Amino acid sequence: MRESINKICGVILAAGYGTRMRPLTDTIPKPLVPVMGRVLLEIILSKMARSGAGGIHANIHHLADSFNQTAFEPGVPLKFHFEQEILGTGGGIGNMGPDIGENDLILIHNSDIISNVEFLPAIDFHLQKNALFTMILLADRLGRTGPGAKRLPPPSVHISDSAEVLRIGPDPSRGGNVLGYTGMAVVSAEALSYFPAGRKAGLVDILRRMIRERAGSVAGYDASEHNRDAVWAETGTPEGYLDLHSRILLEGIEFDRELKPPPLPLHVAEGAKIGRDTRWKGFLEVGEGAVVGRNSVLENCVIFPQTVLESGTEAEYSIFFPGGILKAGTV
Repeated sequence: MRESINKICGVILAAGYGTRMRPLTDTIPKPLVPVMGRVLLEIILSKMARSGAGGIHANIHHLADSFNQTAFEPGVPLKFHFEQEILGTGGGIGNMGPDIGENDLILIHNSDIISNVEFLPAIDFHLQKNALFTMILLADRLGRTGPGAKRLPPPSVHISDSAEVLRIGPDPSRGGNVLGYTGMAVVSAEALSYFPAGRKAGLVDILRRMIRERAGSVAGYDASEHNRDAVWAETGTPEGYLDLHSRILLEGIEFDRELKPPPLPLHVAEGAKIGRDTRWKGFLEVGEGAVVGRNSVLENCVIFPQTVLESGTEAEYSIFFPGGILKAGTV
């Protein structure tokens, strides 16, 4: 069925303020944070390109000039859509309507998540279901609690045995299969009629309207059922961002086919310098051109590119960036 699709584009939702990552995001937009030496947005761009997107669109607002000043190599045309005021997920997609509506399918990806879940199986599922909007979901099949549960999107999407989305939101009394939304979706161009242009709108409200007005129009693709090794991470908090690096460097998890874990829980990018007698524990990520002064002791830390640490720096569960430090609880 995929052969019948002529044009696919990607949409990356990148207009948020990233308030949970302040003061880091006062100077660096959340989609531009590095992960193992690569900008997160660029990882998403590559994923969309290999999924068949012939062009990619991203809405931006906070520190918009930073996006234009960053060199991207997506392999396909990339267009930024500046929002004078943040329009929300639904309004942001609707605002891009004139540019993306000519495509048969639109791939949606939040800019603060990373996952090894691929779009192509979800596209096939979407076409088989003849849906307007297919939410890519994950289920906690191990029944985890505590830190393990935080490594999955919170369960809020109720689906039927035939994968039709019935409800969205906490409603345990009504039963059904409840899964978490990954922040990824496959959308048919016909669905854009539900997305307003030029005004704020939330995605959940739009999907609830689609569910009411057109039965079966919103489907739920359970990626964990089709990929038992599916992994997901949300980078919008210090804890989540550091935990992502812990999983890559300490656990050797591959979140993207272009993001290979190194043999040791240490990644030092090109041009970085680590001073004599510096020690590290747990994991350590050192970005391009960063300098770590001698006699430092670092445990479970990420150092951004072009960041300088004074000699004798001691820190744990910390993110160092030019001009500041962001500390987190244990991950």
